Amino acid sequence: SAHAPSPPAAAAGAAAPMPVLVAASHAPGHAWPVPGISPECPARVDAALTGAAAAGAAAPGPSTWPPASRAEIEAVHDGAYIEWLERASADAAASGRPTKAADSDDEVEFTYLTASTATDAALAAGACLHITRCVLSSPTPLLGLALVRPPGHHAARGRPAAPSGFCYINNVAVATAAAMRAGGVGRVAILDIDVHVGDGTASTFAADPAVLVLDVHEAGIWPGGGGVGETGEGEGVGATINVPLPRGAGD
Repeated sequence: SAHAPSPPAAAAGAAAPMPVLVAASHAPGHAWPVPGISPECPARVDAALTGAAAAGAAAPGPSTWPPASRAEIEAVHDGAYIEWLERASADAAASGRPTKAADSDDEVEFTYLTASTATDAALAAGACLHITRCVLSSPTPLLGLALVRPPGHHAARGRPAAPSGFCYINNVAVATAAAMRAGGVGRVAILDIDVHVGDGTASTFAADPAVLVLDVHEAGIWPGGGGVGETGEGEGVGATINVPLPRGAGD
């Protein structure tokens, strides 16, 4: 929120700003039990909401929405992986304690799993689906903003698949697949701005020329990749654009 730009001053006679529909999912059950250990925590959503409000995007949104269905998730992820995620969450519930699911060699930025992780991940993807459908079905232009946990851009398609970088289900990929399959959308552009490259999103759509993935990230850090020469798979695809920036690059 500290980096949220100030909304531009409205010019005389300018049109009213486009409405923004916001869905926020804090996923309080998906949290490491020791506060302050992991940066991936429910407070991230509060910080994002504060930044959105400062940028003029504080608008009423849905209080509830359905989780993404198994079919909607399996349009992106292998069914065996989703079954593993559900079993692992059930195991965490039975044991009464969360576990490290990936990146366990890092004492701070590890990927953890709790009793509610599978449910929370499906709900996060469901929020993105709901917002996408609202935007597509709106009779007037509408912006949608889904602020959800767990995040998703490191979660990849294919088998074997595993959680990575706090991510379990690729939320934007699930929404993209649904929009193109049932929403009548012919092409989608995904803009990913994060210090890390969205390797899961890029790999999911690397061979799909109808989905442009434009990724802005810091060069040369975890998880690797994201070079300017990575432009997608297959001859003439070219639907991936990577913009690796030097460390500390600002707006």
